[in-house]
Order: sequence, then structure tokens, then C-alpha cells
Amino acid sequence: MRAWLAAHPVAGFVLLAFGISYLLGIPFLVFVSGAIPPRLPLTRLYAPRLLIVYGPAIAALIMTSTRGRGLRPLLSKLVPTRSDLVAGAGIMSAGIVIAAGGLLASGVGVATAWMSVRTNAGLFLAHVVLQLLCIAAGEEVGWRGWLLPVLASRMSRLRATLVTAAIWTLWHGPRLIDRPAAVALFAVSVFGLSFVFTWLWSQARHRLFPVIVAHAIVNAPMFFLQQAGVLAPERLASGWMMIHVIYTILGVTLVMRRREWWSEAEGASDRLR
Repeated sequence: MRAWLAAHPVAGFVLLAFGISYLLGIPFLVFVSGAIPPRLPLTRLYAPRLLIVYGPAIAALIMTSTRGRGLRPLLSKLVPTRSDLVAGAGIMSAGIVIAAGGLLASGVGVATAWMSVRTNAGLFLAHVVLQLLCIAAGEEVGWRGWLLPVLASRMSRLRATLVTAAIWTLWHGPRLIDRPAAVALFAVSVFGLSFVFTWLWSQARHRLFPVIVAHAIVNAPMFFLQQAGVLAPERLASGWMMIHVIYTILGVTLVMRRREWWSEAEGASDRLR
């Protein structure tokens, strides 16, 4: 098995990520969900999903170990530099602005959203922290920590991003069981976000902290608003749709503005010029 994984790293990673997330993660989800009392809503929301969302990270750790390089190079990508912390603060602010813009475009008043955040600030902060630790870190160690670097060393950034986005989309299996229009929008937004995350990953010289922050701030506002219960479900769904649209436009814009950069393999040029 070790030899097969070494000979087929991408296929091996995909099989491990999906296998851990679904064959182990779903039974874990069912068992843990039943064991956590309703009076702990945040714990019930995040803890049962840990093995699912950490499937890609565990797969990355296994693949790294099979290649005989040790885990330090992969795990060191999680340690932020001072510039990463500054970038993370900017990304967090931009994500909040995009969420507000999506809600405004869907007909939700900014005052309503702001009042919800102000009166439930502790809950919003908790969602941000839990998204960072329980969702974004688990996924990004796999997708942008292992898969994207391997692909981008063999092909252009554009192709590497498209392949990563396709695998990332399929990994969200339950999200693909919905109305065709909703599934199409979700898939397109995942591809748009993938271009944004590739750009951030490259700009950070393959460190993961900025990408993890970006992933967390995409999810946190809507998880928070859903739990806070201040918006009707249809209004919440509309806001989430508009946020998807904004991120998709952002991703497409990044590609169109720097097409030559996207046609290169990672390492051909270190940063956007």
C-alpha cells in the first residue's frame, strides 16, 4: 500500500480523503450527534463534523509520511508570520464586507444584520474561531496544504486550481443533492473560491494561515445568522446565494486580470507583478 500511494499520490490522497470523511466521518457524525445534549448547540454543530472535515488533513499527513519527508514541512505551513497576521486581519474585514454586501443585495437591511452581530457578538466570535479550528484548518491542510502544491508543481496554476476545485466540489457530496440550480450555483462558487484561495496561497508563499482565515470568514457569517435565527430561512438562503455570486465574480476577475500568471506552473514566478 505504501508503494502504491507513493506511485499514485493524487489518487491515493483522494481515496484517503473521501474514505476518511465518509466511511469514518459519517458514522462518527451520527454517534457524536446523539451523545451531545441540545443545550450545547455550538458543540452539536461542530464537534460531530470534525472527522469529516479533517479527512483531507489526515489524508495529507498520511501522504506526506509515505513520501519520507516527515510532517514538519506540512505542519510548518500553519504557523503564521507577522505579514500573515496582517493579511489575515485584512481578509477577515473583506469577508465581513462581502457578507454584508451579499445580504444587502438580497434585500436584508445592513442595520438588521449589524444589530444581530452587536447583540450576539460572543456567538459571532465563537463561530469565527470554530470555523478557523474545526472547519477551515481541517480542509485547507488537505486542499491547499497538499493537493494544490502537488498539482501546481506539475501543471499550470489554472489547471491545478480547476482539478482541486473539482475534487473539492465532489467532496461536498450532500450539498450536491439539491435543486439543479442550487447545485450549479454551489459548484460555480466553489470554483470561484478556489481561484481566490490559490491566489492567496501563492501570495503567502504557500503558507496556509491567510487561506484558512479566508475559508473561515466565508462560512462564519451565515452559520452565525442561521443559529441566531434573526432571518427567515428564505431570506438567509437568498443572502447566501448572493455571497456565492460575489465570490464567483471575484475569482473570475482574478483569472481574467492575470491570465499569463495563471498559465504558469507555481514557482515560475513567485508573486503577482
